[in-house]
Amino acid sequence: MPQVPKVYISHAWGGQSEEIVNHLIPALRDAGIQVTLDHQDLGYRESINHFMQELGSADVVIAVISNKYLHSEYCMFELMQIYKAGHFRARLFPIVLDEVNIAKSTERLELVKYWEQQLKQLDSKIRELDSLIHIEGITDDLNLYAEIRHHMAHLTSILKDINALDTHTHQSGNYRNLIDSIRQRLTKLHTPAPKRGPSLVTPKAVPSGEPSKSTNHSWIPWIAGSVVLLMVILISWIIWRP
Repeated sequence: MPQVPKVYISHAWGGQSEEIVNHLIPALRDAGIQVTLDHQDLGYRESINHFMQELGSADVVIAVISNKYLHSEYCMFELMQIYKAGHFRARLFPIVLDEVNIAKSTERLELVKYWEQQLKQLDSKIRELDSLIHIEGITDDLNLYAEIRHHMAHLTSILKDINALDTHTHQSGNYRNLIDSIRQRLTKLHTPAPKRGPSLVTPKAVPSGEPSKSTNHSWIPWIAGSVVLLMVILISWIIWRP
């Protein structure tokens, strides 16, 4: 039975992102693409962290990038999971809202500064404690902030480089460009590679007259024995001659 492709949506709740997702899901399902969404498919008492890790390894992740998304530790955790799972550009299908400004280096640096400040604030709060034991979870957040700070410039540079189209183009075309691109990805991903046939390369023939590496050298002991015999005869002749 063929494996069902895993298609997830990563977005910040509320606002324009929520509106886009609400229109996008019916368009995807009409195209025969089944999609997983956190607040529809994450059950009561299930692990949010586990869900986000599964999202990170999906075949396709549609990320609705907003300012809220880029400042959310949950959303950035999902983006980091996608990045760390490999094939980031191949699996990421972004819709970047018009409000997001990442074209200039100075604009991307503002995001780097934001996460650097979050990292410093949490680190400072931790250092106020008399003891650093039993703060699991808090130190996980600290490590996450450090990881986001470390990769933010690179991730936003990749997002800037992807021609994600504007939201009006996506909405007016009922997300046709996005859907076609996802179909191409899934087709390529689940098309089995052609089987390799037998090798057509024949062993290289040894030219006539050219010694082979496997040449029989059994004549060497015969020559050596003959030389020894001649030397014995010669010595005997020298000793016993009149």
